[in-house]
Amino acid sequence: MIFIGDALFEGGNDYPAVEAGVVCIPVRGPGETKLVIKAIAACLASGTS
Repeated sequence: MIFIGDALFEGGNDYPAVEAGVVCIPVRGPGETKLVIKAIAACLASGTS
């Protein structure tokens, strides 16, 4: 599982994912989230990890 969130800091609404030990990618909003997802999808499609 990979969690993408903009509030991964202590007290942020995404912080429980950090506490659970999930791999997290911090972003600054919906546009950046879209770029991260596209990059992950491209890596998976090309077989790059």
